[in-house]
Amino acid sequence: MEFPIPESLKIEHAELHAELVDATTAGGRVSEAAKEVARRLHRHFVREEEFALPPLALLGVWRRVNLHPAWPMFFP
Repeated sequence: MEFPIPESLKIEHAELHAELVDATTAGGRVSEAAKEVARRLHRHFVREEEFALPPLALLGVWRRVNLHPAWPMFFP
């Protein structure tokens, strides 16, 4: 079963990516540093979108189902 990544997280990732791309084209030391950050973060972002973000789609379901009497204190 596949779980769609919540739209808000897709938007946040896109914004982070756009800022990083902008930094890589800033020129000088900023550009070089941004390219190194992009190189190091690429695998993390790919794995995050593949494994970590999809299960977050279940938060909305869990919120509505209220599986345990103590859950309302965690989800006001």
